[in-house]
Amino acid sequence: MRYRALSLRLLLPLAVIIAFILSVILSLAWMRQIETQSIHEQADALLRSESSRLSRLADTLQQHNPAQLEAEVMLAGAQSDGMETALVNADGQVRYASRSERKGQPAALALPAWDEAGFALARSGVKAQLSNDVHNKKLSIMMPYTMAASRHEISALKRGVVWIRYDYSRNLTAGLSHGLWQRLPEWLGMLLFAGILSWWVRGNVAIPLADLLGRSRALQQGRLDLPPVAEQGVAEIRELVQVFNAGLARTRKDRDTLLANQASLQLAQQVFDAAAEGILVTDANSRIIAINPAFTDITGYSASDALGNTPTLLASGRHDEEFFRQFHRTLKQTGLWQGEIWNKRKNGEIYPQWLMVRAIRDEEDETSINRYVALFSDLACIYRAQEDARRLALYDSLTQLPNRKLLLEKLDETLSRQGGVAVLVLNIDRFNKINEARGMQAGDKLLCSVGERLAAEFPHALLAHLTGDEFAILQTNLPASRREAASVMMHLASDVQASVALPIELEGSPVQLSISVGIALASGKEDASELMLMAQTALSRARRQSGGHIAFFESSMGDIARKRFDIERELRLAIAKGELRLYLQHQVDTQGQVCALEALVRWAHPVRGLVPPGEFITVAEESGLIIALDNWVLTAACQALAQLAAAGCPISIAVNVSPKHFAQDDFVDTILATLEREGASPNRLLLEITEGLLLDKFDEARAKMAALSEAGIRFSIDDFGTGYSSLAYLKQLPIHELKIDQSFVRNLPGDKNDGALVDTIISIARHLGLAIVAEGVETKAQQHFLAERGDLTLQGYLFARPMPAQAVIDALVHIPAQHA
Repeated sequence: MRYRALSLRLLLPLAVIIAFILSVILSLAWMRQIETQSIHEQADALLRSESSRLSRLADTLQQHNPAQLEAEVMLAGAQSDGMETALVNADGQVRYASRSERKGQPAALALPAWDEAGFALARSGVKAQLSNDVHNKKLSIMMPYTMAASRHEISALKRGVVWIRYDYSRNLTAGLSHGLWQRLPEWLGMLLFAGILSWWVRGNVAIPLADLLGRSRALQQGRLDLPPVAEQGVAEIRELVQVFNAGLARTRKDRDTLLANQASLQLAQQVFDAAAEGILVTDANSRIIAINPAFTDITGYSASDALGNTPTLLASGRHDEEFFRQFHRTLKQTGLWQGEIWNKRKNGEIYPQWLMVRAIRDEEDETSINRYVALFSDLACIYRAQEDARRLALYDSLTQLPNRKLLLEKLDETLSRQGGVAVLVLNIDRFNKINEARGMQAGDKLLCSVGERLAAEFPHALLAHLTGDEFAILQTNLPASRREAASVMMHLASDVQASVALPIELEGSPVQLSISVGIALASGKEDASELMLMAQTALSRARRQSGGHIAFFESSMGDIARKRFDIERELRLAIAKGELRLYLQHQVDTQGQVCALEALVRWAHPVRGLVPPGEFITVAEESGLIIALDNWVLTAACQALAQLAAAGCPISIAVNVSPKHFAQDDFVDTILATLEREGASPNRLLLEITEGLLLDKFDEARAKMAALSEAGIRFSIDDFGTGYSSLAYLKQLPIHELKIDQSFVRNLPGDKNDGALVDTIISIARHLGLAIVAEGVETKAQQHFLAERGDLTLQGYLFARPMPAQAVIDALVHIPAQHA
């Protein structure tokens, strides 16, 4: 059942009356509380004062003037309405009382509401016992007094009490009555005020609001011809009426404006539908609320596909998050973003757009955005035309390779961004004769074939067709060392020559080609055009040598690179042909007795003679031949160990191991297999490793060394102190000896710093229980300095130069030696 709400005309006066009644009730309750508390405090003070007075009188009069004491007790009970008094002795008998019939009777029977517990507490001390009967509005007190001593007592020990009971209910009733009469004028004034307030509220609030409500209902029914509401009532009601009247006038004006704008809206819709550019409108949450037909024509998405979705429907994935953060930041700050963007059609095609997005802000709140309007056009056709034009400008129409212009652009970018850059320019030897013999069309096919082959062989390099029979390759990320960079480019040029030298099928018959190559290394001072000119100058020098040659712009670089290239090629053949030779050098104790050998390698070149290791070891390390070279030395050293052991001369041989060889997964297996194959004892093999080898993959290195050490092979740290020296790895690795580098020995004994370093290395080795080898000993003074340091192994030209292995073996077999 629904109840009809009270009208404001009744509700406001009723609220005033209820508020008046509640205030009267609260006032009464508060007055009663205050009056009760005041009466109680007055009664408490009266009882305490009177009981104290009677207690003092009892102490002084009970023995000398008991009649006066009795009169005082009776007088105290009579002086105030509702007060009863009594003097009770220690045995609980009433000695005197304001009512004579109670005298001589037990207090428990004669005195109302007698409290035995309170009596006992009062007798036991000097503190009064007060009790309040709240229900009957009566207050009682027991005040102790000291009874007179008997003839047999030295001093008074017993205590009685002064008992007083006071009925304060009459006082409370009188106080409340007095309070009511005092408040009555106040309440009558409040009632009068409430009536006036109700009358005023009804006339100035309720009636004007009811009138305004009636007009609002009429407006709700669509009536705009209403007269303005009369302004009456309080200021707020008047302001509300003014707002209503202004709203009514504005509504009439808006209706007129709406009717006037209908034609404009129809025209705008026609423009929206007929626009060649795609248009979409979203709400503040980026939900698409409208699109035009051009949107569907460009993107392929219909209205049913797009409406309710967000513009991410068109996202191509080509733009990162930072792009869109900047997009939204600009749109929020300026209200407009325009630029090029890549979007995706419904069929998956990614295409470029020119997009303009404008934020439509709230007319009343400029910080609030109501919607976004985007206008875009398809740039795909324009891009295709631009791409075709760019390709014609930057790519060779015959080979479809980059042309000189694009090469120079890329070269200029590369030179400004990084070092290690070189340009290789090649020319097909005797290409003009092929053109003359087979025609221009065949020559063009040959150029295309060469371009395709080079592009396939060198996919990561920038290959360009310069002009006619000239091609160029841009090489980046070369080593910082110009010698190493020249070596890399020499290898590249050789590979290019080898690739082009393979027969090319031309009109049914193979054609054999050769090319001349010019190379220019960038030094950081040239621009792109200068570097190209340098490369073409080098090419001209190569072509003057009758074709098939390679030339550097700096001829010295060409000589060095060619020499390193020849060494690598010949060293690869030397290992296979057996041109390497094992040399051994003595290691002696401080007495000069041979105690060990170090294995060294020499190259017996058929033309250049004996090649020192300094000329080919570096090339072997850079080219990867060092692994094959290490294996050859290891095999030869194991053969020497087996030969020495068979001759009764079991001496140890130290073999250097390169970091690249040590890093091989099969390193441990290779060492053990070689020892077993050659019949050599693992206990006589000592592998020399460098400190740098231990820096990378330390755990892997430790595992390999542990496996070989378990087999009996010992390890020596070569050139200790020249690189990264760490005591941590000395403790964790199975190392047998430290080898002091010759750079510390060379200036002994004159250089104090070198002397201190040598002493430090010796001290470290001895504390760790390691053997010590000092290499590079060439003078007696050096020998004497080192011999003073105790038990050391020495190595150097002072004792023996490296000699062919067989000669050293023969000498050791026929002379007595101490072999460790």
